[in-house]
Amino acid sequence: MLRLPARVPGLLLMALLVTSLLGTAHAEPGRWYATPAEVQAGLDFSGERLRAAWPALHAGDQEPYPDAARVRARLAENPALAASLPAARRQDYAGLAAELQDAWRAYHRGDYQQAWRLAEPLGLLGLYPASRARAIHTTYLVPEAERTDRYRSQMRDIEQALGEADPGDPNILFEQAYVMGRYSQGISIPTALAQGMAGRIRDTLRETLELAPRHPEALATFGAYHAEIVSQVGGFLARVTYGARAEEAVESYQQAIEIAPQLIIAYVEYADSLLKLDRQANIPQALRLLRTATTLPAEDATERLDRQRAQRMLADLQAR
Repeated sequence: MLRLPARVPGLLLMALLVTSLLGTAHAEPGRWYATPAEVQAGLDFSGERLRAAWPALHAGDQEPYPDAARVRARLAENPALAASLPAARRQDYAGLAAELQDAWRAYHRGDYQQAWRLAEPLGLLGLYPASRARAIHTTYLVPEAERTDRYRSQMRDIEQALGEADPGDPNILFEQAYVMGRYSQGISIPTALAQGMAGRIRDTLRETLELAPRHPEALATFGAYHAEIVSQVGGFLARVTYGARAEEAVESYQQAIEIAPQLIIAYVEYADSLLKLDRQANIPQALRLLRTATTLPAEDATERLDRQRAQRMLADLQAR
């Protein structure tokens, strides 16, 4: 355990805490499973292709392109980010930007292990791409029996990073909410409610949306939160106990789609939530949403996986 003198200046304390955290941050989070070849086929984000594709790739999370100017601004505005890097690298803005871009290239190609390995050494600066790669890999490629433990581990790692030195990034908060939500689904929603997860997810999403009010993926995830609670405990108890409403689920999804009409995952999750709220009544609308999702262009490997999920859901719904 790290022991510090009684009097340590605040910034030095932060740096020591972050350095202590990062010293154990690079262990592999478990076995990595390969992305199907057809999902990766033809994806090329080399060179300036990444920058050109960036607005479409990040319509859902609104993550700014990580060029040298962006890196410099982030390090200047948040000492915790700089403290999480080796001292010799804290002014290497172009080099850090290039490494972040390579991590994102790997992520968008579906090379999730490579993305994680490239982002992890960048400390808090690389926390979002590293966490995103890890979460999407777990959601789509890890066998179901392993997922809950993976989400639990990732949830703990994000909480530790935020607790030691909050990077002040809405996408890190969104990622935390996303992982908590997937973990809750894995242990069952009633069990998650008993553990107090509902309030944590709700508060984290609200904080995300305070920082980024027009964050489409956070809005869609907030829609899923409302729908999950209402479908499990009923409208009245959901409203008075958790502040969850079916109407807010619909409104959140519609806002997400209005802001990012090409966002496949918003249509998929919207359809899933409608079916949970009232399966028989909402089948026609769910079919429309899923048909739309299967026809939208998939910009990267993750969206191709989202679209495959839409295709499976559509086939299942049509077969019944």
